[in-house]
Amino acid sequence: MNLLMTEAVKKLDNTIKAILPLHSCNVLFATREEAESAAEKLKMKIGENSLRIVDLYSPPSKPAYYDSVHQDKVVLRDVPKEATPEDFASLFPDALAVVIYKNTFPASNFCHAYIGFENAKRVAEILTPAIYTIAGRKIISVPCYSI
Repeated sequence: MNLLMTEAVKKLDNTIKAILPLHSCNVLFATREEAESAAEKLKMKIGENSLRIVDLYSPPSKPAYYDSVHQDKVVLRDVPKEATPEDFASLFPDALAVVIYKNTFPASNFCHAYIGFENAKRVAEILTPAIYTIAGRKIISVPCYSI
């Protein structure tokens, strides 16, 4: 983008905070609505002053890992490998799922597990004491999204 185009963009919307570098135009707006409005105005200028494309990018409102890791699960650390799903069921009878990762640390006698529940409220209740005993060993519960 040349210097003339930079000035044209600034005239189009005075809320633009930064335009760098000159071959590309990155603009930061206070709200998504302001950004959409400016993008629509700029799209009408495509073809003028070397403007070829206008793209609107908005970072996600939450970290990407929140989409892949569910809030309704608890991870248990230091679980003995001899633990069985029945051990978890007796301690957490309302669990919807139990997965024991016995092959994660092959040289260790301990592993991780996760327990799935119906909602995040139940997870919060389980995380309050944070230490439980399964198969005769104290284990630590942590939120699944913090791993």
